[in-house]
Amino acid sequence: VNNPLGTQAGIHKLEAVYFSLPCIPPEFQSKLENIILSLLFCDSDRVEFGNRTAFLPLLN
Repeated sequence: VNNPLGTQAGIHKLEAVYFSLPCIPPEFQSKLENIILSLLFCDSDRVEFGNRTAFLPLLN
């Protein structure tokens, strides 16, 4: 991963999907250990193949 503020920032851009569980008490919902990374993919893959293909691993 490169410098996000640099001139080449768009080349290796990543996208992420996170989720949290609403059944956790409110005081614990915003803690990092309760926010779960569920999907990580390259932006260029989503642009080239579309949202359906990019998010398919999450749906399976």
